[in-house]
Amino acid sequence: MKIIINIMIIAVLLVLILIGLRVPMFVFNKQPLGLKCRNNLKQLATATQYYFDEKGECPQSISQLCPDVITDEEAMEKLSVCPFSETSYRSIFEFLDHPLKVEFPADVMIAWDMKPHKDGSFNVVFADTYSESVDEARFWKLLTQSIRKIQKLEDK
Repeated sequence: MKIIINIMIIAVLLVLILIGLRVPMFVFNKQPLGLKCRNNLKQLATATQYYFDEKGECPQSISQLCPDVITDEEAMEKLSVCPFSETSYRSIFEFLDHPLKVEFPADVMIAWDMKPHKDGSFNVVFADTYSESVDEARFWKLLTQSIRKIQKLEDK
């Protein structure tokens, strides 16, 4: 009887150990996608800076970065899609009436997720390539501020 109890205890412990090894894989499995999303946005911001340096104006869409800055169309396709939602990123360029001849201020949000992630957050990137994950309220505040700053630049 004691042998059966000992075997059952060992079996339960093994199951708990296996569960303990698998749970972190499920919990942390989302993190690489979040990092990949933010990395994509940072690369788009960097490409925007190169585009401005090359052309002397801001692009009017993310797609304008290819082939001028990002020469590989497949790489551009992967960069311009959020791995979480599998939708394209949106950009501040869509709000421009014409290409700006001045560089974006560092605190202007230039690209973001088209749809929020499951937790309601958006990944965003600023002109200085700083990226962060923000909640929906902060996202809308940042977007409004960025559009106002761009409109002031266009009026000059």
